[in-house]
Amino acid sequence: MAETRTSLGDFVLVMKIYSPEIDKGIYYDVDSLQNIVIHRSDSDKKSQNNSSLFFANTTTLLELSVNRKSEYVRIESEPL
Repeated sequence: MAETRTSLGDFVLVMKIYSPEIDKGIYYDVDSLQNIVIHRSDSDKKSQNNSSLFFANTTTLLELSVNRKSEYVRIESEPL
């Protein structure tokens, strides 16, 4: 990360979530999962703590949960 910042300047590592359509009435709510910031290089400068999400020669696993929504099931306080 330090080498990248030296050659490119400050950077932001972001990701987007895409999900295939399952059915006309069932879908994943990914609208709020666009441009998720994973790492900002400028936060390293401000932080006294040198802990990092990334380490050399290691694999980093990110686990994300995505809400599945259904138009087939509705919960109402009164009967329809």
